[in-house]
Amino acid sequence: MRRENLSNINHQDQMSNQKHQIFFAKQTIGSACHTANQPIRKNASLSPLLSTLFFLLVLCFCSCDPDRIYESNINFHATGWKSIERARFEVEITDTISPCNIFINVRNNSDYKYMDLWLFVDVYSPSGIAERDTVNIILADHRGKWLGHGLGNKFDTRMVFRKNIWFPVSGKYVFEYEQAMRDEPLTGIDDIGLRIEKHHVK
Repeated sequence: MRRENLSNINHQDQMSNQKHQIFFAKQTIGSACHTANQPIRKNASLSPLLSTLFFLLVLCFCSCDPDRIYESNINFHATGWKSIERARFEVEITDTISPCNIFINVRNNSDYKYMDLWLFVDVYSPSGIAERDTVNIILADHRGKWLGHGLGNKFDTRMVFRKNIWFPVSGKYVFEYEQAMRDEPLTGIDDIGLRIEKHHVK
């Protein structure tokens, strides 16, 4: 079995070279590219009991999360993620002074057959101004080892989408993800999500 890398995908609608200063004061894009296809070895699966215990611990940890401003995840179950289905997150922002970081959450299972995940990410400000970014999230290394954290056959990856930014105006911001892979539907992606947290100056 081979796990493909789509970092050379030809997106006619790709806009990743745009300047992203529509409604953030400063930011860092956290996308990356990967090397060519490589054979992989299967990851060993642990018992369902250990998997359940792990995710209960994660749930407990998330409930004690003082840095979190917003976090939500959408589950695609076993039906897969169709390209016409947009994952939508609506965020009410009241703090326009404190810096924050924005992350994209991905949970994949061991049946996902690619090393990465391409997304189109649209962001809309309260005034209706929009920006689009094309994001590549690396999920496995060149040997096929999953880079996310997890037990059993599920792995969680959190990628920096924006770092140390400010929202210039208060109101509702909308984030929408569109899967940009060739598969229809895309299987092996269990959940996709958005997290916004406080940025701490070191």
